[in-house]
Amino acid sequence: FSFCSNLLEIPKFNLSSTTNTNQMFVSCASIEYIEPWDLDNEAPSVTSVNNMFNNCSNLQNVPFTSASNVTNFSSTFANTKIKSFSLPVPSAGAVTSMFSGCRYLVEVTSQFPSGITNTLNMFFRCTSLTTLQPFDTTSVSVTQSMFRETFMLKDLSSFNFSGATNMSYMFYYSHIEKLPQYLGGGNMSYMF
Repeated sequence: FSFCSNLLEIPKFNLSSTTNTNQMFVSCASIEYIEPWDLDNEAPSVTSVNNMFNNCSNLQNVPFTSASNVTNFSSTFANTKIKSFSLPVPSAGAVTSMFSGCRYLVEVTSQFPSGITNTLNMFFRCTSLTTLQPFDTTSVSVTQSMFRETFMLKDLSSFNFSGATNMSYMFYYSHIEKLPQYLGGGNMSYMF
C-alpha cells in the first residue's frame, strides 16, 4: 500500500503467516487510525517493521499492542502524528530514525533493551517531546542527530553515552539544559 495517499481505512488483516511488513504503508498520508495488531500472537514471525508507517503523516495511534519479537524498528513511526509511545520493545536493535519527524510526540516511556549500537536520528525533529524514559545507551557508538531539533526535551542527565564515537549534530538546534553525565568522543562536529 506504499504511497496510497488517498487510502482512508485499513481492514484488520490476518498476519499469522506474514514474515515481512517493511514499508507496507509508507506515505499513506490520509490514514488517521489503524486497528492495532498483537504481533506476538497475530504475527509471531514478523521481526522487522522497518518503515512500516513512515510518512503516514496523519496517523495518530500506534498500531501495535505487542511487538516482543520485533528487532527492526528503523523509521517505523517517522513523520506520524503519534503523541505517546509506551509499547514494550524488548528485542529492538535497529532504532535509527524510529521517531524522526514526529512533531506531535510528547512522551516515550518504553524501556529499550541494552545493546543498541546506533541511534542515528532516533528523535530528530521531535519538537514536542518532553518525556523520555532513560534507557541503557552504553553500547551506542553512533548518536548522530539523535536529539537534533528537540525543543521541549530538557534533561538527559540520566543517560550514558560514554561509548559514542560519532556524536555529530547530536544536540544541534535543541533546547537541552542538562546533558548526559558521560559523553564519548570521535566525530563531534556541529554537536551543539
